[in-house]
Amino acid sequence: MSGIKIIINNNKLTADLAKELKVNFLIRGIRDKNDLEYEVEIYDVNKSLNNNLETIIFIADSHERKISSTRLKEIEEYKKGD
Repeated sequence: MSGIKIIINNNKLTADLAKELKVNFLIRGIRDKNDLEYEVEIYDVNKSLNNNLETIIFIADSHERKISSTRLKEIEEYKKGD
């Protein structure tokens, strides 16, 4: 894809690096609710440091996430109803 660059940042705050590079969007991925809670905290910090910075969050494919046994049982119960 053109116009996209992946940068590994080890020594600056993300919000500051984004300002320096004139970047307005971050792309992040989450696997579960713990990741989401973490990303919301990071979003809030980044936004307080750089109001123009937006975060786009993608949810990982199901094979990359945990599915609770409760949800699996629920799915099976719905399948029995068909």
